[in-house]
Formats: sequence, C-alpha cells, structure tokens
Amino acid sequence: MIMERDFIFGATVWNLADFGSENRGEATPHINNKGILSGTREPKSVYYLYKSYLSNDPVIHFTCRNWLNRKDFADNGKNWKLSPIKIYSNLDSVELMHNGLSLGFKNVIDHAVIWEVPLVNGKNRLIAKGNHNGELISDAAVINLDLLPENLNKGFNNLAINVGSHCYFIDPNTNLVWMPDKNMNKANMVI
Repeated sequence: MIMERDFIFGATVWNLADFGSENRGEATPHINNKGILSGTREPKSVYYLYKSYLSNDPVIHFTCRNWLNRKDFADNGKNWKLSPIKIYSNLDSVELMHNGLSLGFKNVIDHAVIWEVPLVNGKNRLIAKGNHNGELISDAAVINLDLLPENLNKGFNNLAINVGSHCYFIDPNTNLVWMPDKNMNKANMVI
C-alpha cells in the first residue's frame, strides 16, 4: 500500500535487528525477535522481501532458511511430504529445481512465488533461478527431511512429539526435531 501512495515519503520498520528484552517470554525467551535482521545481524527472510520491493538489484531468496532440518509424516500412501516452498523475488518469473529436476517456471506475483514441492527423505536440493537483463540470478537451499512412514509399524529412527503444542522445536544441541502434537489414528499407531 505504501508504494501505491505517492504522497507517502517515508515509513519505519520496527525494528532493524532483534534485541534483548528481559520480560519477554515468547518463542525466544528474553528476545524481541521482530527485527528484519537477527541479533547477530544476519538478514532474515523478511529482509529479502523488503529488498525485493525497494532495491533495483535482482533478488531471489528462499524463505525456508530458518527451517532446513525437518521431520514429518509422509503423505497418505506416498514416499514424500508435499510442502510449500516460498521464494521472494523482484524478477518476472522464477524456475525451481528440486534434486536436479525442474518443477517449472512461475510468474512472480507481489514479489513472491510458492511451489508445492514433494520433499523426500534425506537431502532435498533446491535451486531457484531467473533471468535479469541476460544475467542468471539464483539461490540455493538444502532441506534435510527425516520422513516418517504413515504407518509407524514400518519402522523409523526416532519420534519426538512436542506434546500440547502446534509448533516444531529443534534442539540446538542435538538437532533433534520435535514435531507438533497431532491426532494419531489406528493407521499410524504402533501396536
């Protein structure tokens, strides 16, 4: 909306970088994490959304960088998990490659494009690429997925459930992924 109103000559982003805030008890205790940069001044995905709107430099950026280590159940009867993968860009169109195969081109709308990608067990190598004035622009990410079978009787390495929560949690010391609580049914219960 700001870009559509030529009478607006400035705006403020709250805030530039995450900072300490002793009384906060949210996802990251004692941190106000609403910045477009992390506390160590690393750009977050939203930084690249702003950049795609405000910069003349070409931008392609995977938004999944804060969730590269995943665990999930396979889709019903499949050996993959269909997952949305979002890319911020200021190019006209972007092509997505998944493990060496093209998932096609999509037009960028409102500086974003989303693919539903069938993530497989193990490494999922993603490359987004587009053309800007004859120059190839690209970004890459690798999502490591520990895919659990729909039926847990088929075997799995480990299962950690973040009971009572709808959030994933990744233990920073062990990289163990705790999955959100979900209703289990007889089809996927270990008997």
